[in-house]
Amino acid sequence: MKLIDTLFENRHLQPGEQLRYVLSELPERIKSMGLNIWNSGDRIQSSGKRILLGIAHYSREDLELLDLLRELPLEEVQLDIFIVSACKSQSEIEIYIPGIQKVVNTPVVGIWQDGILVDKAIAGKAIQILTKEINKQK
Repeated sequence: MKLIDTLFENRHLQPGEQLRYVLSELPERIKSMGLNIWNSGDRIQSSGKRILLGIAHYSREDLELLDLLRELPLEEVQLDIFIVSACKSQSEIEIYIPGIQKVVNTPVVGIWQDGILVDKAIAGKAIQILTKEINKQK
């Protein structure tokens, strides 16, 4: 099953209820796909490359991106996911990616090298950074 399918389950629910359902289901679905959900307070690896990707649970594009990423052989990079739309404020988002600009669109990405944050971006720039990092893996 693809993550994008989660948006279309339980169509009988009211839109707000359906989005709450997606938000409640998404972390377990992401884990079941072999991707890692990262929560504030979790350890950041101290060696190697790490990508932290923040997605919105209501974004078709973000869920399709995760469906694509799970099919890639990312052997030399740690890919962690967080649900940015579950954050209640900009300061909460900055717990995940310190110093990130005001998040008005997703996805959000942070790149760590040997435990140090080296790049961060939102929206289209985040996709560019993510694509560059994935292409380095090929």
